[in-house]
This record gives sequence, C-alpha cells and structure tokens, in this order.
Amino acid sequence: MIGNGLSASLIGAPDLGLLTMSEMVERGRAFADAVDVKLLSFPVSSTLAYAGMMTLLAEHVRVRGTTAASPQPLMPLDEYDAVLGRSGYA
Repeated sequence: MIGNGLSASLIGAPDLGLLTMSEMVERGRAFADAVDVKLLSFPVSSTLAYAGMMTLLAEHVRVRGTTAASPQPLMPLDEYDAVLGRSGYA
C-alpha cells in the first residue's frame, strides 16, 4: 500500500498529504480483511521518518483501544494464532 496509489484510488488525486492517518489505517485494515494470508506492515516514508512512525504507532494504539499504560507484548506468529484460535499459516 503506497500513499500515491491509495490517494489516487480514494480521491482521484496524487498524494499531496490530504489523506489522514486514520484513513490510511482503515484502508490497511480493509486490505487485511480481504485476504486469508498474514500481512506484515511497517511505515516507510521519506518525509515522516521517526516522528511519523511514532504518530503511526499512536494511531494504531488509538484504533485498537489500548493505551501506552497497557502495552501489548510482541509474540511469535504461531503463538498469536493460538491466542486467536487459528492454526497454521495460510
């Protein structure tokens, strides 16, 4: 998912910074919901750098309903699958 492609598909214009972080997160969620394979996402931006990544992480926390006071530990995908009641890799 790239900003220019997403902007073109949503508003028919180049990526001029008009889309909000929430819109980007929502489209990423729609991508993940559309497939039965695991997706790995990470922010890459020549303009956002570290501050942008922190904003993205804060938005993820806001959307997921967790707070910095209740961090979620990272775990291997197979353990995560077990928590969700799934098995194996698609």
